[in-house]
Amino acid sequence: MGLCAGYLGGWVDRVLMFVNDIFVAIPIFPILILFYLVMKTNSNSFVLAVLMACFGWPFDARLIRSVTLGLRYREFTRQAVFAGMSPLRIMWQEHLPYVMPIIFSTAMANMIWAIGLEVTLAVLGFTNLNIPTVGTMLYWANNHSALVVGTWWWIAIPVAIVVIMFLGLFLLAVSLNEYIDPRSRLRRMGA
Repeated sequence: MGLCAGYLGGWVDRVLMFVNDIFVAIPIFPILILFYLVMKTNSNSFVLAVLMACFGWPFDARLIRSVTLGLRYREFTRQAVFAGMSPLRIMWQEHLPYVMPIIFSTAMANMIWAIGLEVTLAVLGFTNLNIPTVGTMLYWANNHSALVVGTWWWIAIPVAIVVIMFLGLFLLAVSLNEYIDPRSRLRRMGA
């Protein structure tokens, strides 16, 4: 959506960004709680992941659009237009390699966001508590008063797992960005 809006511009950009702005304005957390309350019996991890994916994309689309707007007026884009390439082919063959580092880093950031949101929902009891996740471990530890009883590791271990997971995904995003980004690849080759 960001590639199409940034490259095509005009009314396509206005329509796509209007839809994007609607999804940006929707508060995600209350909607996820509402979906849980409505679909309590059919709630599972897949449904939660689909809902988060439906509401979590607009910020990335806006970022990709801004990068594509900058690529639209570059010399290689003009040469591709003069060579007779179709807009779809220009977006996929010319612009996508420049946008890929952003896509991968935002994908990792979205994973961190989704894990944090699932942990938050589970700690508050708004997920299926029979599915073992880090959030449900924290929920049951809190429910059984782990700190009052003196079993601090019931809370410390899940929190450590979340911190290690967040740190690992962040480091993976940084390393993928350095590997995929054409500018850093040229710097590594000495150009």
